[in-house]
Amino acid sequence: MNSRIALPLPPGLFALLIAAYLLPGQLGHDLWKAEDAIGIGIVHQMLEHGQWLVPHLAGEPYWEDGPFHYWVAALTAKLLGWMLAPHDGARLANALMMAAVFALVHLTGRDLYGRLEGTSAVLVLLGCLGLLVHAHETLGEISMLAGQALAWYGIALLRGKPYRGGWLLGLGLTVAALSKGVPAVAAPLAVALAAPLLSSGWRRREVLAALTQAVLTFALLVGAWLALAERGSAGTAQAWWQANAAQFAVPQGEALDFWGRVLVWATFPAWPLAAWTLWESRRRVFPPGTRILIAAIAATLAVLLFLGDPREVYAMPVLLPLSLLAGAGLPSLRRGAANALTWFGVMSIGILGATVWFGWFAMTTGFPPSVARHFTRLEPGFVGQFSWIAFVVALACTLGWLALILKSERSTAFRSVTFWAAGITLLWALAMTLLLAWIDYGKSYRLVAQALKKNIPAGTRCVESRGLDEAQRAIFDYRIEVLTRRAERHGDTGCPVLLVQAQQGDSDNLGPGWKFLWEGRRPRDRERYRLYQRVGTQS
Repeated sequence: MNSRIALPLPPGLFALLIAAYLLPGQLGHDLWKAEDAIGIGIVHQMLEHGQWLVPHLAGEPYWEDGPFHYWVAALTAKLLGWMLAPHDGARLANALMMAAVFALVHLTGRDLYGRLEGTSAVLVLLGCLGLLVHAHETLGEISMLAGQALAWYGIALLRGKPYRGGWLLGLGLTVAALSKGVPAVAAPLAVALAAPLLSSGWRRREVLAALTQAVLTFALLVGAWLALAERGSAGTAQAWWQANAAQFAVPQGEALDFWGRVLVWATFPAWPLAAWTLWESRRRVFPPGTRILIAAIAATLAVLLFLGDPREVYAMPVLLPLSLLAGAGLPSLRRGAANALTWFGVMSIGILGATVWFGWFAMTTGFPPSVARHFTRLEPGFVGQFSWIAFVVALACTLGWLALILKSERSTAFRSVTFWAAGITLLWALAMTLLLAWIDYGKSYRLVAQALKKNIPAGTRCVESRGLDEAQRAIFDYRIEVLTRRAERHGDTGCPVLLVQAQQGDSDNLGPGWKFLWEGRRPRDRERYRLYQRVGTQS
């Protein structure tokens, strides 16, 4: 039988591709020193210490995020606690939220342009390099992205179904605000209010009424949360507002340089495809959807420039309107450009995928010895073991990718983004199956945390910390129930025990008032963890 795989992919295969993208990396690994550990630490505070209204990290309010994503993560962790560790159960909230993002992007593209453009936008978003890692981390940006995707869909619906669009816009703004605060709603709200000026399709009395409805819904729901939080702890509303205001600053040259470097790779392949959409439409008036998306991209970039502490993860919001704009031009992509992206993706993914398989084989069998020794040198003490589950999943993903490359229809622009999205999915799936045990061995803090627990004097109720970042404090809270009080924030806490993180060879300069108890580290880290006790104290 010589049947070809239709492109764009049928719904069943499309859903399978998205599942292959979302599920690997969510389960089966410990907390790593990254954004994910902070999220798991917040969920732990909710489940074990009842800190539901305001996110808390290691016993302290965490104002950088709102509670929404952690509510969902705590729910999935609770519901699946009979079969999964809390951190694995919590991470499944990431898959749920990202599935909602992809569905909403498809609906938005379909409403602004058509069904093919909606599918194109999802494929472009799947292939964006800046989304891959963060889509699998427990962090507020995931539900913020879902909220913004719902808001963009609500704005798109305002033309034909204004009241439904107004409700969805209001709910989307609420989810975004309860995920990441004021910066998360600035761009969608600005574009929504400016939509009547951008196109006559949004310049109707019903649309203005729906916009009012959306703003009122957003204000009432966020206000209700703030009122409940304020009732639980006086001063919460003011602290939340101050924390949000502090995120904005006048743009500096360093910020422009940072975003120039980050956005080039993080938004690939969306930005060249979006540029093609604009170029292809240059001789005619931009359609209403394109005008809305141009405004959305401009507003989102403006918000990024005014953030005082630019970080790569903050680039995620720009992926939504950029992918939608890119998807609009994909059906008209020139054959030469489509073929270039197609074969660049096939060759680069093929070489990298084969390299991962070769490295896994060397780790598992010890042959060739030089390659196996290289992996051991990178993670001293690691011993590779064969896992049937990892092998079967990796093999299935590899065979699925090969079947797509060899059996899909040839004369279609969809081959380029489909092959790229499938290739990115394959590489992630291989890394999170074949190499996961090796990666986890080097990134896990489990052994360090257990050793720390054994060396903390019995009955100690207070541990001061110096030099620990938020992820490490979250890990020690989650793993061994050690709540550290930061000297950087509280000064001398008076705690009888002190935990210091420093680089190898650094002196802690504590003076004669402290007695050394323990030092530990991960196998290849230069970071050292040193535990001290105040002289003359017993606990």
